[in-house]
Amino acid sequence: MADMISSDAETLRALAEAGSDLTKPHLIDHWIFFQDESGARAAAKDLVASGFFVVSLDRDPEGSERRRLARKEIVPRLEDVEKTSALVEALARRNNGDYDGWETQVSD
Repeated sequence: MADMISSDAETLRALAEAGSDLTKPHLIDHWIFFQDESGARAAAKDLVASGFFVVSLDRDPEGSERRRLARKEIVPRLEDVEKTSALVEALARRNNGDYDGWETQVSD
């Protein structure tokens, strides 16, 4: 988790350096991978209950995992990004998934 947290800070720093206004809401995309459909569905249900919009992307290009994209608009403050990432990671783990991190667009 410490690596993810330092990664969060680095990503926010890069966004700010690229001109993103970190005082305004950003649509944050969280990537999660699942080995089976039942875990993916259960996680999607949990994520929606937590205020996320979930996009199903079916299988990854290699065809081995089911991908889900969980989206939520937040003001990207470090503490909020860490909290949101920890929640998504916990929901992924609880449903036998792997959390692969988050991304967002530069927004001014």
